[in-house]
Amino acid sequence: MHQTDALDVRRLMRREASSFFKDGEMRLKPVRGIIQVGTNQTEAAHGGPGLFLAVLVDRRAER
Repeated sequence: MHQTDALDVRRLMRREASSFFKDGEMRLKPVRGIIQVGTNQTEAAHGGPGLFLAVLVDRRAER
């Protein structure tokens, strides 16, 4: 798992994948996306390599 202060915008383009968070899992299908800030998470593809489109905006998280 990893955590950054960046604004993360990711969209799954191919295959299926799961995003894992410390309190659960979100299953993603193609063209589904996720937006998060400062979240501790990781991903895993299902059925072969997945393809994500990702944009990371560097910023300091306001806590």
